[in-house]
Amino acid sequence: MGKTNTIANRIVLLLWSGYTVLFVVLSLSRHAAFATGLDLAIYDHYIWNISNGDFVRNSIIDVSDIWNYYFAPLLVIFVPIKALWNDARALLVAQTVFLASSVFPIYWYARRQLGNGLAVIVSGAFFLYPALEFVNVAQFHVISLTVPLLSFGTYLLLRFRYRAFLACAILLLLVKEEALFAVLGVGLYIFLIQRKRILGLSVFALASAWFLILLGYLFPALTGRSYFFARPFPSILLGSGIPEIAQSVLYHPEQILSVLLSTYNLEFAWGLLFPLALTPLGGIDALLIGLPALGMIFLTRTPWLASQYPASVIAPMFFAAIAGLKRLTDSRLRLGKLGFGLVFSFSSITGYALLGPGPFGGRFEPESLSLIASDVRAASYAQWVGLVPADATVIAQEETLPHFSGRRFIYSFSPWLDCRKADYLVAKRYLRIYNLHQPFWDSCLASGFFEILMDQDGFLVAKRKDPEKQLDVRFGDNLKLVGYSIWPRPPWVGDTTLRPIVAWQAETMISEKYSFVVQVVDSQGHVWAKQTTGPHDGATPTTAWRPGQTVGDQFLLALPPTMPTGDYQMVLEVHRANGDYVEVFDSADRSQGLGLVLETVRVQKSKQSVNADQMEMGERLYVDMHEVRFLGYELANRQASPGQVVQLGIYWRARGKPRGDYEVAVQLRGEAGRTVFEQRNRPANGAYPTTEWDTGEVLLDWHDFELPPFLLEGDYALRVALFDSSTGATLGEVALGSLTVAE
Repeated sequence: MGKTNTIANRIVLLLWSGYTVLFVVLSLSRHAAFATGLDLAIYDHYIWNISNGDFVRNSIIDVSDIWNYYFAPLLVIFVPIKALWNDARALLVAQTVFLASSVFPIYWYARRQLGNGLAVIVSGAFFLYPALEFVNVAQFHVISLTVPLLSFGTYLLLRFRYRAFLACAILLLLVKEEALFAVLGVGLYIFLIQRKRILGLSVFALASAWFLILLGYLFPALTGRSYFFARPFPSILLGSGIPEIAQSVLYHPEQILSVLLSTYNLEFAWGLLFPLALTPLGGIDALLIGLPALGMIFLTRTPWLASQYPASVIAPMFFAAIAGLKRLTDSRLRLGKLGFGLVFSFSSITGYALLGPGPFGGRFEPESLSLIASDVRAASYAQWVGLVPADATVIAQEETLPHFSGRRFIYSFSPWLDCRKADYLVAKRYLRIYNLHQPFWDSCLASGFFEILMDQDGFLVAKRKDPEKQLDVRFGDNLKLVGYSIWPRPPWVGDTTLRPIVAWQAETMISEKYSFVVQVVDSQGHVWAKQTTGPHDGATPTTAWRPGQTVGDQFLLALPPTMPTGDYQMVLEVHRANGDYVEVFDSADRSQGLGLVLETVRVQKSKQSVNADQMEMGERLYVDMHEVRFLGYELANRQASPGQVVQLGIYWRARGKPRGDYEVAVQLRGEAGRTVFEQRNRPANGAYPTTEWDTGEVLLDWHDFELPPFLLEGDYALRVALFDSSTGATLGEVALGSLTVAE
């Protein structure tokens, strides 16, 4: 007997070794082929944060608090593994080892109940079980820990070793919120089958209390919403909270039954039972352990064999199968252990051939294995990963996330995500999600904010550009501007969007939410382009900046096509929440005023034709004056005092190429139409004369004039006239209403 045990032990150990090696290779190959993604990255990133003392934060999902999605405190057991190997692949290896090791309690129990031969067959069936293999290859999920914990826990329970079992039960409650249903099943088994009433009620009460506290109170308190709101419960069936679910169970059992017996649930149950030759049905008492978890899977409409969801029913299925085989071999049926072993083996092999995701299995996907099949690709991959520093903030497409997730800040790329919060962009071209989002990737890369470091064999890395012009300027007490760049590079033409890039640094914690104002102004103070915004359009407030952290940002300044040729200043201001300016200081701590001139930009007039109906202007008033058309004007105030400057902006269109050098006259006329004031000048203060205009172009022409001090109070007619400077002939004039002069 001892020799037989040794042989059986060695066979099972060999099976364990073979499965572990094979599925470690498969898992790592799928990872190298970018077949892992968001879930693995979320867990890996969170474990990295735990190992660095942050038990809440997760930047990958769309909210920073991971408790909005997962309650998984048992993830702490992976912290030592993460400390040894800071790589998402460590989780895949550990998951495979844990899952494979679940076989040992099953083997030990089967050997006691069925003998060595059938125990080895059951162990082999465990490694061929499609549900187990799907849990193994479905990225990484903490729910996979329910397989070994339930396997060891059920074995201890069946051996009446309750103290050790309770340790497993407590650990199960810490795996994830769904795992508590497995503990409910254990409590039912102890109460109904083992008839340990007090212990069974205690375990059931413990799981029920945890259910009520965690899902009814703790989860809503942490997240501000119902747990059931975020889960795939059919709301019309169960409701969105514990009281509504209880009412549904009591008053509408027929609806619940219709879901339980739906086609997709029956197909899922068949996928669990057929590879075990339906033997768990003969061990229905042991299967009771898994029934609450199975019912939860059915009711949440997640009966997907090719997923992590079957994890909580795998071990109960095998212990039920052992109980079923025990009853069959003890029955009067003449097949005997050998016959039942052959039937069980045939069913297991057939189930794997139809449903298994491993080699030669019916759902094996060789195309999901490593794409890095050559030394060249391997070198490109190594370069791709190596270009990104460990402390950099990264935005990555979903398939590439777990390759960079061991860091403080990493974000999943989406069309709604502001790329400016990243130090690095990483992607793998030609994959499904990259192709889906390619226009948005192209937009980010074309913004001028990033420089491409690598674009080879589909591997893409882009880095936030360092500022071309270094500065040492401080706004207030703790906000430093370390540099800037202007994109695109000159020459600049009207109707171009300037994208100035700045680099900020918080010298200490900033207690206020600052806003930034950047604008392009001319020598007379007219604003031609302006943007007022918070950092990253308010997505990264200054109160969230870490001391010493460099934060890149980019502004958008749409230069209008109406800008005349000239020199303009780009001015940057910082405002407090109440609108007050933040004072600017240079490196010697000398005040520089309330705004910083970043650069003088030379803009050339746009020659393109613009549809006047699509332009914003204060007043529209179309008047033709030979080759020129008066389109409208800007006049902010119709009342001024003597000595005050009045700003008048005139919109002109060249209907044809102007034939002469024209002058614009702004006039004030008093009673009887007598001109009391006139100011003449070429368009744009002489910077853009009509001799340079082309057919179709539009110009905003500012004529600021100071009211003479001798003007009497009253209303004056404001008129604009166009003259030929060489002949003095009037080409046309237009009345713009009245201007009131008052002290």
